[in-house]
Amino acid sequence: MRKLSLILAVVLALSVLLPQMSILAADTDYKVSDKAFENFSMNVGADEGERNFLWHSNSTEGYVEFAVRDGDTFPEEYTSVQTYLSQFNGKLVHRATIFGLKSDTEYVYRLRSGNTVSKLRYFTTDPEDHFNFIFVGDPQIVPYSKDNDLAKWKNTLATAMSMFPETSLLVCAGDQVEESNDPSLFSAYLAPEQFTSLAMATSIGNHDYDSNFYKNYFNNPNTTIDGKSYGESKAGGDYWYTYNGVLFLHINTCNVNWDEHKEFMQKAIALNPDVSWKVVVTHYNFFGSNDYYINEAIRERREQFAPMMKELDIDVVLAGHEHVNSRAYMIDGLTPDTAQGNATSVTDPKGILYLSGGTPSGSKYYNLLSDAQLPHIAFKLQKTITFTNIEVNDHSFKITTYRVSDKAVLDTFEIKKDKNAVEQERENHVHTKAEWTDVYEPTYHFDGVRVKRCTSCGAAYE
Repeated sequence: MRKLSLILAVVLALSVLLPQMSILAADTDYKVSDKAFENFSMNVGADEGERNFLWHSNSTEGYVEFAVRDGDTFPEEYTSVQTYLSQFNGKLVHRATIFGLKSDTEYVYRLRSGNTVSKLRYFTTDPEDHFNFIFVGDPQIVPYSKDNDLAKWKNTLATAMSMFPETSLLVCAGDQVEESNDPSLFSAYLAPEQFTSLAMATSIGNHDYDSNFYKNYFNNPNTTIDGKSYGESKAGGDYWYTYNGVLFLHINTCNVNWDEHKEFMQKAIALNPDVSWKVVVTHYNFFGSNDYYINEAIRERREQFAPMMKELDIDVVLAGHEHVNSRAYMIDGLTPDTAQGNATSVTDPKGILYLSGGTPSGSKYYNLLSDAQLPHIAFKLQKTITFTNIEVNDHSFKITTYRVSDKAVLDTFEIKKDKNAVEQERENHVHTKAEWTDVYEPTYHFDGVRVKRCTSCGAAYE
């Protein structure tokens, strides 16, 4: 062990901070084995043209090699990205980012360490003008029911991908595992084969946040802005990415520093002025349907969080924690809009859609409050394994929740936007001095250019 630690220390001291990318000719003299690449995860990148990778290994060498797919063999020419290294729990953690991906294109890739390569793997990028993604609540793989939870988790992903094979992105609202320092649970969460083609965007839940395991199993993008991190815990903090016109803001609400969260969101919004939708992903559900809704700690968080969502003009909040499915009426600040009854769509709303994903593994179930205690809830469902498919384009954000056992539709709701009205609202926005903030415009992996932008609409200062 001492010898291994010494080797790791030397490697880490010599490893570069950024990946090296090059175009190479294929070499066929490789041993094919997936065992050299433990706990593999493919994560969303900073935008739809990137993917982040992570795996564990004893090897000091690692590469991601990829190309546009052309048949069933690895092409003669491909791009190779070298991993950068860190050490965790007696292993080397390999991280890499591939970028420059074209839209609506199928790619082949493999992982390489020395003369060992993984089996060929594939993923397809989404079209520029529309896409769908899968949303789930808490998989929460539990130690005493790990095998059963894993079987159901695999079945949910297999069912979702059989129904929506074009899907390239999965968003999870946290609590990937029950115990944050149990490596076997993280390995189980990552076990489904769909994750070789499905980019994941995970969140920090209350079962993830109190150890550093989470951030050594997932490689999230944009974890800092101007070199500063926000909403930090042992597991990590806030992060953001854009995906075909949607700005996703993953907020670590286990950290209750709301000033930090607000500053993070303001800066991320200012960096992305042209998105059609702003979606916050948080573990805690502040407009839920079980005992957590009336819990004092959740109430205090809600009173801080909800007005902030209105101020920042957020469109949708995706959450988990409750292990039940629920959808609130459109929420304007702290007030539900029940005037339209249980409509299946709304156009140019003032309020925000709050959606809670149930558990996709059925590892734990919780009971609902009575209808009288839930005047803000439009749809709720307990003790059912589900997933939600979300279809997005510039003028529509449509959610459909399915029961896994029989693929039945349980709930559907659509937000529609008049794009011309949105553009007009931006043009008519009167800026206040307090709205301007300094940010760096990112230019891929370089330092970028400092600009001043509005934290409400993203307009550049003139």
